[in-house]
Amino acid sequence: MNTPGSANDAVVKRRQLTALAGELARLRAQYDALTNAFKFEEARVLHACIETAENEHRELAAELPPPAQGAAPAPYRVARRRRRR
Repeated sequence: MNTPGSANDAVVKRRQLTALAGELARLRAQYDALTNAFKFEEARVLHACIETAENEHRELAAELPPPAQGAAPAPYRVARRRRRR
């Protein structure tokens, strides 16, 4: 059953999911920078944080229903060139 409260919850969870995805991207970039700088101990600590964030992201995504499918967009057509006579 789709109640207004559950729709609002879904919006809040999708925002959290988006924020978490951004945080994951930042952590992965930081991890890459650390490994490229041969700072493997710091990278190992950060890797644990990345795994935790990925698990949280996966759990949050599993709680959400799939996004609603809208109507398919009309195919894009290119106009033909007119021939000169």
